[in-house]
Amino acid sequence: MMDRILVIEDSRTQALKTQLLLQREGYEVETSFDGEEGWEKILSWRPDVVLLDINLPRKDGFELLGEIRNRDELASMQVIMLTAYGDVDSLAKALELGADDYISKPFNDRELSARVRASLRMKKLQDRVIKAERLAAVGALAVTMSHEINNPLTGIIGNCQIILARSDSLDPEMKERVQSIMDMAVRISQVVQKVANLKEVVTKPYLGDTEMLDLER
Repeated sequence: MMDRILVIEDSRTQALKTQLLLQREGYEVETSFDGEEGWEKILSWRPDVVLLDINLPRKDGFELLGEIRNRDELASMQVIMLTAYGDVDSLAKALELGADDYISKPFNDRELSARVRASLRMKKLQDRVIKAERLAAVGALAVTMSHEINNPLTGIIGNCQIILARSDSLDPEMKERVQSIMDMAVRISQVVQKVANLKEVVTKPYLGDTEMLDLER
């Protein structure tokens, strides 16, 4: 999968020029010309790096940067601010809001390419850290589930087996209910085992913006 770069710049000429440059270097590049459209593409397309101009219509670069940094799921997204040469106040504000890097306009092609490559290296490093943290969290969850859930389940399953072994004394409806309890307990135990066996953390959509662990991966 190609690295994704989103250019949010109100100057269509500059945005398209930047897009062509980065496409020649092998990146997948999209453009937006105002802040609202840019925010929609950030959420739907999930670029790896955003080249973000400060002066944008409808929603400026500072607002966009703040919204990116307020979303946990966008934590590793790299944001390179495009600032006017010598605009120290805007640069300081951008860095305070969480910009990863900046380029002063007008910039040359070599500088842009170098900063994008550096940002992508940083994103890959952050992604590895986040993945390791998630796997560690799931590992702790698996141990907890094994101790706090699997042990009682073993008792439930064992007692159900004892009751079913004496099923001659049970009426059919009660036997069916005990079998159902045991089947559900076995199913829960299998889920606990799948969590314990996870080698990587992969999620899938559940409801709305909520995701759940993909236990089949």
